[in-house]
Amino acid sequence: MPRKGEAKGIALAASLLLGLIVSGSLTSGRAVTNRNLGTKRYAVLVVGSVEERYFWEDVLSMHDVVEEYAFDEVLLLSPDGLDPDGKRSSIIDYCAEDFTSVLGRLARAINESDLLFLWVYSHGGVDVNKVVYICLGEMGLTDHTFGEALNQFECTIVVGVESCFSGAFLDDLSGPKHVVMTSTSEKDESYWDFTNRMAATFKIGNRWADADENGYVSIFEAFDYSSPESSLYDDNGDGTFTSEDGELGRHTYLGLVKTIRTDLDRDGNIDAYDMMMIASVFSTKESDDNWDSRMDFDRNGVINIIDIWEVAKDYGRTIYF
Repeated sequence: MPRKGEAKGIALAASLLLGLIVSGSLTSGRAVTNRNLGTKRYAVLVVGSVEERYFWEDVLSMHDVVEEYAFDEVLLLSPDGLDPDGKRSSIIDYCAEDFTSVLGRLARAINESDLLFLWVYSHGGVDVNKVVYICLGEMGLTDHTFGEALNQFECTIVVGVESCFSGAFLDDLSGPKHVVMTSTSEKDESYWDFTNRMAATFKIGNRWADADENGYVSIFEAFDYSSPESSLYDDNGDGTFTSEDGELGRHTYLGLVKTIRTDLDRDGNIDAYDMMMIASVFSTKESDDNWDSRMDFDRNGVINIIDIWEVAKDYGRTIYF
């Protein structure tokens, strides 16, 4: 049986919805649409080994993100061009066409005003000369070679690397208009959930990562929200992670698809489930065990009718692509 406050919240939510329907103020399918970025966006997603099932699954999670953001071109690279699910035929075999050659070909096609999103997930190692590398199939991509490949581009680049010792790549990949993220420092083994967590944060509708509450999740906000403590970041081109970083990343986005703060279950729709969520915490205060500050839209320290109204008036809104 619902507690007293919850029952009252449900009754209020139902009354508000009924009032909106009767007044004609409620319409279904009101959309927050994708703004025109004024650029083309390209994504290159690289999985180091399809034998490691979780590599493949996490990179495909990032693939789903860039598809949701409607990137202009998406390149998926794997050794031997293999797809363990057999669902994708347009995978580039970077063992047949060298990875740096793929980037070189792309650099000739991308304009300065475009955006390149590059994500690599693989094993990493250190050779006898203490040179760090990423495993691409049976080949090793060193930090220096990777950095030289990126220097061919004049556009804004967002690059993420998940591998052991990936922090060693930070200085070589850094540069003007480069946002660089690594899963670990140069001394640590990888945090084996970096790609998946970043993909989940980039997912459209994730308002909880929107620190400045402007309705959009920037690259820096996504990193700051979801990265483990060992992760590194640079966007001012000095090759180190300091408090001075973040300015470029705060204004760089995979796409400007607006989040809806009243989408409490983050499914892209404001519906009955969101109404039930806000109703279930009605009348709770900051001192209560079930307090959820994210539902206190008027920030007065209590979930009240104003907060329920915020969800009710957005009822029927959706994000579409």
